Amino acid sequence: MLCQMYVWLGVSNATDNGCGDIEESLALQNYLYVFMLGQFLHGIGGTTLYSIGIVFIDENVKTKVSALYIGIMYAFSAVGPALGYVAGGQFLNIYVDAAVTNSADISITDEDPRWVGAWWLGFAIGCCGFVVVAAMLFCYGYELPDAKEAKTERYSQAHQDGSEDVANRDGFGKSIKDLPLSTKLILLNPTFMFINLAGCTEGLIISGFATFMPKFIQNQFWQTAGMSAFYGGLVAVIGAAGGQALGGFIAKRFNLKVKGMLKLSMGCCIACVAFVLIFLARCDSEKIGGITVSYINKTEIEESALIADCNRGCNCTSESYEPICGIDGIAYFTPCHAGCLRSFRDGSTKRYANCSCIDTPAESPYSATSGKCEPTCNLLAVFLPIFFIVVTLTFMVSPIGMSASLRVIPDAQRSYSVGIKWVIMRFLGTVPGPILFGAIFDIACRQWQEKCDERGSCWIYDNNSLSLNLLLLGLVIKIISAIFFFVAYLLYKPPPVDAPISLLDKRGKTISENVNNINTTDTQIDAAQGNKSNGDITDAIKVKTDQGEVNPVFVTTL
Repeated sequence: MLCQMYVWLGVSNATDNGCGDIEESLALQNYLYVFMLGQFLHGIGGTTLYSIGIVFIDENVKTKVSALYIGIMYAFSAVGPALGYVAGGQFLNIYVDAAVTNSADISITDEDPRWVGAWWLGFAIGCCGFVVVAAMLFCYGYELPDAKEAKTERYSQAHQDGSEDVANRDGFGKSIKDLPLSTKLILLNPTFMFINLAGCTEGLIISGFATFMPKFIQNQFWQTAGMSAFYGGLVAVIGAAGGQALGGFIAKRFNLKVKGMLKLSMGCCIACVAFVLIFLARCDSEKIGGITVSYINKTEIEESALIADCNRGCNCTSESYEPICGIDGIAYFTPCHAGCLRSFRDGSTKRYANCSCIDTPAESPYSATSGKCEPTCNLLAVFLPIFFIVVTLTFMVSPIGMSASLRVIPDAQRSYSVGIKWVIMRFLGTVPGPILFGAIFDIACRQWQEKCDERGSCWIYDNNSLSLNLLLLGLVIKIISAIFFFVAYLLYKPPPVDAPISLLDKRGKTISENVNNINTTDTQIDAAQGNKSNGDITDAIKVKTDQGEVNPVFVTTL
């Protein structure tokens, strides 16, 4: 009887469940395909820049600074999404239909789980930005002014398995008939493939955390959706952009060759293993009656932990999550589940009284207040700085790994190899990453939305389970990445090293043929020999004749 009175007073969520509107909801789902089409077109335009754009940079700058420029490009590519998270967090504070809805008619706030922010604003602004940048890209030529000079100083570090001789044959790659053989040469390059596999595992964790980190912060540290996106974006802006620029700078500063890059990548992954332990710094799950704690002095019944003797007969459902904070310090799923019979306004605060599931002192004029209880955990300030280090170390690997991938492939196959690299990384890394992380979040769910006898989204997560699962996943992925880089290091066969003078004596005829059959007896040859400690160096041979200096010839030592 009391619960029926509660429903009549209009303060319960035990109303019509809206199942009659299923057909309308199904019709709205058709817009999902429009959204998917937009993402498809966005992917076509974006991935082209990351394949052709990377090769364009590598071909137009000197080898020793290539990793730095790639790192700078990746840094800006990280700044964009990160700023999007920050801006998107602010857009989420605006109601989704604010342009056509009077703000006075909106009865919920951004702290309400039913709140939907203006997610579409970012797409509208991004569209305008794409048009402006695309117009600028049309101004670039086939190559930059300093490209020819950079190419004269390039030397080969390709993996020595015979593929370079095939790829450098006259006319190879200019016909579609060469596509199968070119693909075979790339896929059978063990160093290239293991670097790709390491990139897949790194992409797995990057895409997963990029998608779900705001949600993790929101549930783990009791933050609003807007603030969670802001904190996640802030860490991503500084950590991701700084890490990629730092990785490129280190490669350039120490003039790292392939093996040096692989060593640095391994070191970053191993260091991450230690810092990922920050996920042990977790907040306990919020005390929610019927979910994480039992109702005070009430007996739970078998159909749902949310349903007990104190609210039986109220016809409460989990279709909507409307949390209230009881005077006992325990949160309740909705006023209905707390068994509240009366609500009133105390200034701007909505309060509830006569709640049968809350142990209310006799002298208290109310039993609960709308909204969640105040958080009692302050570990966010500890978590964010350490997680920032994890992000930095993770993104340091990106430009280094890409630069190493370009080095171990013959120059003639670089553009095609980058395309293959991204296909592999998308299918095995960035695409399944959010799916895997989503499954982990689902496993940790304590209370699902139930609507029309179907399970909807998750309302409440088990913080301990969620944190532990992400910790284990992070450790496993980072260890596997380190192993892949180590195997790539072991399998890499750099160009062999010989003394440059003996090389000229043995291959003088070949050199003279490469400079239009110049007579070597009239030729003065200077060999510039680099550091050979890691076995990656190819000698730059400069040929001079009586007619003047001839373009340098680069010969891989035998």
